[in-house]
Amino acid sequence: SAHSLSLNITELRNTYVLKKPIHKLHLRTFEIPMAGGLEFTSYTPEILNYFEPDKEIVLYDSDEEMTEKARFYLDPKNEYLCKIMKKNARKRSVSEHTWKNRF
Repeated sequence: SAHSLSLNITELRNTYVLKKPIHKLHLRTFEIPMAGGLEFTSYTPEILNYFEPDKEIVLYDSDEEMTEKARFYLDPKNEYLCKIMKKNARKRSVSEHTWKNRF
């Protein structure tokens, strides 16, 4: 991916029915790493079944934490770390998360 960071929104806000927002993984969760992107997404226990935080994906619990982590990963000093994480996530996605592997 040509982009430094790719944001994946899993939180369904403003449902007006539930008191707390719910999180749902979707296809983008796997498309970002397969395209070579560094995925930023909110923490949900379900994602731990698919990716390892801080080695393959960046997770956050609040908007403030997301901003802090984005600044960290966008710092040119951390470019190599981003490349390694992108490579790790793509490798795992291709080996475990393709349609062929799932069905």
